[in-house]
Amino acid sequence: MGKETFCSPPVAQRVFLSYRRIDDRAPPENPKACYVKHFREQLLWELQMKGVPETVVWMDRYNIEPGDEWNEIIESALQEADLFIALLSNNYITSPWCDKELSAMAARIRSLDGDLRKKRIFRADKHPVADDKVHEVLKSVQAVRFYDVDKDRRDEVEYYYRGRVRPEFYDRINELAVAIQERLNQLGVQMKTPVEEPAFLAPVNGRKVFVAKPANDMRDEYINLITALKQAGYSVADLSELAEQPQSTVSAALADAELSIHLLGDKAGFRPEGIDKESVAFQLAQAALEAAKRPSFYRLIYAPKVVHSQAIENPHVAERDPFAVLARFGSFLPSDQVVGDTPTSFGQFVLQRLSTLYSKSGSKIVKPKPVYIHYVGDDRNFATEVFKRLKAEGYSPTLAPDPADGVPEDVLDEMLAKTEQTILCWANAAYKDIVTQLNDSIISRWRASDPDRRAVWLYIGGAASSRKEETLELNPFGNDVEKMVDMRRQNEGSTVQ
Repeated sequence: MGKETFCSPPVAQRVFLSYRRIDDRAPPENPKACYVKHFREQLLWELQMKGVPETVVWMDRYNIEPGDEWNEIIESALQEADLFIALLSNNYITSPWCDKELSAMAARIRSLDGDLRKKRIFRADKHPVADDKVHEVLKSVQAVRFYDVDKDRRDEVEYYYRGRVRPEFYDRINELAVAIQERLNQLGVQMKTPVEEPAFLAPVNGRKVFVAKPANDMRDEYINLITALKQAGYSVADLSELAEQPQSTVSAALADAELSIHLLGDKAGFRPEGIDKESVAFQLAQAALEAAKRPSFYRLIYAPKVVHSQAIENPHVAERDPFAVLARFGSFLPSDQVVGDTPTSFGQFVLQRLSTLYSKSGSKIVKPKPVYIHYVGDDRNFATEVFKRLKAEGYSPTLAPDPADGVPEDVLDEMLAKTEQTILCWANAAYKDIVTQLNDSIISRWRASDPDRRAVWLYIGGAASSRKEETLELNPFGNDVEKMVDMRRQNEGSTVQ
């Protein structure tokens, strides 16, 4: 019989791992001893060592939420899978969900031609399961046993039990990996030479960030953001137990983080066990409680005007209002930072926000560098409002003295010298006065003395005007203004940068 080939062999190799969620539950004395997770990691490593570097061992804990629609997520993954592994156990055979996965894969295989149907399903037996209870599809497939039976004592010995791993476990993992590799070769699936990747360094700056687990329509953005944060040296909260222990998992992670980040698509996510909200709203609400306890804590909220996963299916999808999106999932907080830009721009914003707010001292977070708040004419009330807002967000702001107080200019120079960031407030002042401040004033001279380290931000408030709209859109000041913030939306939301 000749070698089987696809007309267009896929680049990625996808192995669908079907299992019962309860089989991955860790024992009380060893919270990290998760059987399925260990199985998956070891199998993936073995496949990579055998030259199958792009294999994705797909499993639902890492790719879907328990409440997601079956047809949308599971069926799509099954249609992409080259092979299927059933992690057989007594829990597995009683699960309607697992039965549905197996039946769907079997139906797909039956739709293939000739020999392409063969050897696409494997089973890995966690412990003995009565043959009459095993699904018909699994009775005739290649099985790898991860246990032994002591014939003398008539006792079962599992190779992975409560976190203790017997050497035979790795022998069986290798046996399964060899079988998968051989079948992928028989199917003509392309293999690529492994590329050496640089070692991924552990977080080095001691700073911890809470990135809320989003719904599936924001999964790609979530993964990319976490990767960028880790590469930049930040530690990201572990939310692997969100489904089973939502309250303790989120509360502990938030208490340990300096801020929270929330990615809002259109979906609400799954509903955690014992919680009356879906996961997206639940995490927002918990972060709001943390912000109420700690003035320095705040939420960064990404609600893109266009959800990327929707735009792929419909390039003409209507744009969303970021604040309206947030209102669907929870209440707005005065300290919230709401962004509706592209994923790349948001990632850059997050990293810049983290780097400019704080400086580092070993593994401890030190107080933010001072921010000088400047204003012109009768804009002191607006400047005072900005001062209060920034202080609530964790900054250490200094408000410029009232000109009527007659503070000498050399004293003002000393005040400015203590900061690397000045905020120029514009509410009621004339446009020409703002231009003058940026080009011929104490702050323009301050910035010019060290332009690489010192920056001016323009905060805009007060009544709307065509000049302000033009300024926000075009930034006619060039490098003299590093960033502009529209504070006129503060009543309906936080600053949008």
